[in-house]
Amino acid sequence: MPADPSERPVFEPDAVAGKSFTQARRGYEPDEVRAFLLSVASQIRDAKLRYEDMERRLVEVERRAADPRDLDETAVTQLLGEETARVLETARNAAADIRNRAEAEADDARLADIFGKAGVGVHDIPPAEMAKWRELARGTAWKDFAERSPATAALMRMAEAIA
Repeated sequence: MPADPSERPVFEPDAVAGKSFTQARRGYEPDEVRAFLLSVASQIRDAKLRYEDMERRLVEVERRAADPRDLDETAVTQLLGEETARVLETARNAAADIRNRAEAEADDARLADIFGKAGVGVHDIPPAEMAKWRELARGTAWKDFAERSPATAALMRMAEAIA
């Protein structure tokens, strides 16, 4: 038998099952040989089916690996482990926060431009001063406005939720 696998004969199940031999006087029992060949042919057929199924699976896995968008959170967790998935989720959340802040800053810049063109001055309020102003407004102007009607009360609740 050749050592190189590419030089070995390829056995087709039907060829094995149908193989016949010359009968000799002191040879093997033909029915036993036939039964054995049928068994081998069946095993070759099963092995070929498993091989073809594995090839299909490999192609699918390679396709999915080439396009990471196909990976959902469950798949990521299974592939990378829970800790890595948590780190990835934290990174995604941080990226979303950065994107939201950038969009808010762009909105602020557009509004400042609009007000500036209308002749209205716009000034940034430092966070500490904004917190003081917000606390003062909650007990005075916001409270008065919210007490005017149920609709203004609902507006103030929405404003406070994002403030």
